[in-house]
Amino acid sequence: MLIFIGGGIGSVLRYYISILFKSNSTNFPWSTFIANILGCFLIGIIVGLIYKYFTLNNEITSFFIIGFCGGLTTFSTFANENFNLFNSNQIEIMVLYIISSILIGIAMIFLGLFSSKFI
Repeated sequence: MLIFIGGGIGSVLRYYISILFKSNSTNFPWSTFIANILGCFLIGIIVGLIYKYFTLNNEITSFFIIGFCGGLTTFSTFANENFNLFNSNQIEIMVLYIISSILIGIAMIFLGLFSSKFI
């Protein structure tokens, strides 16, 4: 039930991000990029806070990490957008999207973990 509720909340946030950050003329998929990067940052913060204040328990991780962040982020949309960029011969944007998503995503997890030390 916690995964269901957390996933619903994360999915609704993802939907609002897609409304706020619609792709512009560059064809870079900003809404998915922002949702995934935000999700990475939040996972870092949440994991850091769990280790700092709680014993690692299934209820907290189920709600926040699996549910909320799982609903917020989306690998399938990321893959589909890269497929579409490839099919429309926008290889430069596709490569930029893949590399920036991976590198910035990992960096945001580290930043979230670091930031959790101050909360």
